[in-house]
Amino acid sequence: MTEHRVIDKEKTCSRISEELQSQQISVSQLAEMLGVSQQTATNYMRGKSLPALPRFYKLSLIIGKSMDELIVINKDQVEVL
Repeated sequence: MTEHRVIDKEKTCSRISEELQSQQISVSQLAEMLGVSQQTATNYMRGKSLPALPRFYKLSLIIGKSMDELIVINKDQVEVL
C-alpha cells in the first residue's frame, strides 16, 4: 500500500477563482474557453468540482499558471491506495 496526498478541492478552486477574478475572466468567458456550460464553470470556481485533467491543463494555460501553482494539497489528509 502506498500513501498519497489529497488535493484540497475547495482551496484549489478558490485559487482558480482568485486568478480568474484578477484577470477579469467571467464565468461565461471561462465556460466558452473551456467548452463547458456556465454551471460547470461556476462549480469549478465555487469548489463544488474540479475539472478533469485535460480541462485543468487548458484552464492553467488560460490563467497562465502551471497546474502545480494552482493545485493545493491537503497536508492533513492522506489516502492509502
